[in-house]
Amino acid sequence: MELFDKKTRTLRKIAAQAPSAREHLIELLTRQASDLAGQFLNIIIRAIDYCPPVDLTFGEFLRAIVTADFVTVPEDPFGYREALVLAFRRYAITVPAVPDLSEEALLWRPPEIEMPPVKGLEFANLRHGREPGWFAPEDERERRGHVLGEFVTDGRHRFFGLAEPGTRDGEEYDLPVVESVRTLRRLSPDERLDFHVVAEVTQRVRRNRRWFYGGATLILDESGSVRYVVGKGVGNHTRRKATDAFLARAPREYRAALESDTWNRGALLRRLHARSPRRAPRQRDR
Repeated sequence: MELFDKKTRTLRKIAAQAPSAREHLIELLTRQASDLAGQFLNIIIRAIDYCPPVDLTFGEFLRAIVTADFVTVPEDPFGYREALVLAFRRYAITVPAVPDLSEEALLWRPPEIEMPPVKGLEFANLRHGREPGWFAPEDERERRGHVLGEFVTDGRHRFFGLAEPGTRDGEEYDLPVVESVRTLRRLSPDERLDFHVVAEVTQRVRRNRRWFYGGATLILDESGSVRYVVGKGVGNHTRRKATDAFLARAPREYRAALESDTWNRGALLRRLHARSPRRAPRQRDR
C-alpha cells in the first residue's frame, strides 16, 4: 500500500484539485494498481530460480526475492524490495544466519572460494530449442547434465551441499543427481538483456531406513562462472533434527514417502493443498 501511495501521489493530488476529472483519474489509479500487482508477481516468479532445491523456508524465499530482483534491477528507487521485506517482517518471518533484514544482509553471497568457469556451460556454447528459454533437445540436456555433474563432484562436493557417495557410519549416500540445467533471459527496466544458467543438483542419504535430501541451486553468468550457490547440505545435522521433529508430528504419508525408494510426489502435493474439513460453527451461549 505504501508503494501504491508513493507512485500515485501526483494523480491523487490532481483528483483532489480537479473533481471533474475524477472519473478518468480513478481509471488511471486502477491501471496503476493493476500494473503494480503485475510487477510484484514478476518479482515473486523470478525468485523461484534463486531458491534452494529442497527444504525451502519463508526466510530463504525472501532472500531469493531480494537477490533475483537485485540482479535484474540493481537500483530500486521506488523501494519494491523494501516493501516486500516490510511485509515479511509484519508476519514475523525470521531469516536465520542473517544479522538484520537490510537488503545487503539478505542478498545471497557469491561463492566463498574462487572457481573456474564451468567449461561447456558458457551461454555461447549452449544449443537451444526455438530460442533461449525453450526446452533444449534431449541430447543437449544430457550433455549439460554431464558437464555440471563432473564439475560439482570434482573435489567440490561439500561446497555444493553434497557428500562422497558410499556407505559409512551406518549411512548410505546415493550418487548426486543433476535435476535440471536451464537458461534464463532477463530484460531489465533499462532494456538490458542478461542471460543466466540455473542448475539444480540434489543428493540423498539413508539413515535409520529414512532418506534425507540435500543439494544446491547454481546460478551461472553468460561466461559459465558461478555467480551464486544456494546450498542445503545433505550432511547438515541441524536440518536433520528439524526434519525428524517435523516428521514426528506429520501424517503417516510423509514418513512413508521418505522411507521408500520411490514415492508419489503428486499424492503428497494433493494432500498438502487439500481443503481441511469445515468445522461446525460454534453457537453462542444464550
